[in-house]
Amino acid sequence: MFMTHYTPNTGESWYRFTAGGDTVITLMSHHPQVRFKLIESGDSDNTYYNSIKDNTAHRRKFCLSYGYAEKKKITLKSGTDYYMVIYTPDAINGGEFIDDTMNLCVGKAAMAPGSVTVYSGTGIYVRQSDYSVPVDIKVGDKGNKIPLTAVAESVSLKTTTSGIRLSMIGGWRVKAPDTNAWRTSTSSRSSIDMGYVKDSTGNHNVNGTWQISVKASSSSFSFIPGMTIYYYYELGD
Repeated sequence: MFMTHYTPNTGESWYRFTAGGDTVITLMSHHPQVRFKLIESGDSDNTYYNSIKDNTAHRRKFCLSYGYAEKKKITLKSGTDYYMVIYTPDAINGGEFIDDTMNLCVGKAAMAPGSVTVYSGTGIYVRQSDYSVPVDIKVGDKGNKIPLTAVAESVSLKTTTSGIRLSMIGGWRVKAPDTNAWRTSTSSRSSIDMGYVKDSTGNHNVNGTWQISVKASSSSFSFIPGMTIYYYYELGD
């Protein structure tokens, strides 16, 4: 994997890298005209892949301060050298290319942090003796503002119910959309670690239906629970 900020010269910009098999290429820029192609070293007459022919590669969301991304998940020959050629088929501001900053990552998906706060649509009755009946909290908007690739790092408890203090919570737990296991906190002020591991395929999806269950520290009460989910997502999503 390599990542770099690069100022392109006039014309094409070439990088050479050694593939490791399954590869994610993320190229972020400020211009919708930027494209890239892959050429296998030793076979420069044939283009292995060209993003200009792949409409799914052109991204407009989740690009940090960049407005655009070219992104492709592709299987390359492990141990083989490739040239990555950055180019533009159309003029930018009247020129073939411009001096500007781009962000390039080849290898694993480039990740960035984010968060979202969501609430249950119904209240729950909480008592000290045991955890409440679980309620559902649905997370996701089909990739509009919450990335589809988002995986949870941690979760903290929230509420909008007037008069409810976090000190009234004796414990709480959550269940992620893709698991049957509860993760528990014995303190209302402690976030729940979701076991995020960088580049792991075993991380928990943010999008989907979560469950939350709560018990009181002393007196029983009712309230509407919510949570803030801290997550990581793939740039370009």
